[in-house]
Amino acid sequence: MVAADLYEGISQPAKSACRPSLRRAALEVSERLRAGIAANPLRLDAERIGISISVGLAITGDADDSIEQVIGRADALLYQAKERGRNRVCHQEPLLPA
Repeated sequence: MVAADLYEGISQPAKSACRPSLRRAALEVSERLRAGIAANPLRLDAERIGISISVGLAITGDADDSIEQVIGRADALLYQAKERGRNRVCHQEPLLPA
């Protein structure tokens, strides 16, 4: 089973109902992952090599017809994170409800 099959199998009311908590959790996990990786350099022999990640975070919306639309937004946000200096999480606005 691929992601598109999973996405298509979830009803629209179910997607809408769990979206706010999913958004908060996704942002929290993304930020914790980013910070954890940045705080733990790789050790190679006596050398320490700092690494970081950039994350593009997109959440499904009511207007999304396919998972490809969501992946496309996440990809654009990933490049935005890299352009803004890397080691950051960029997400669609508004990611969290007001």
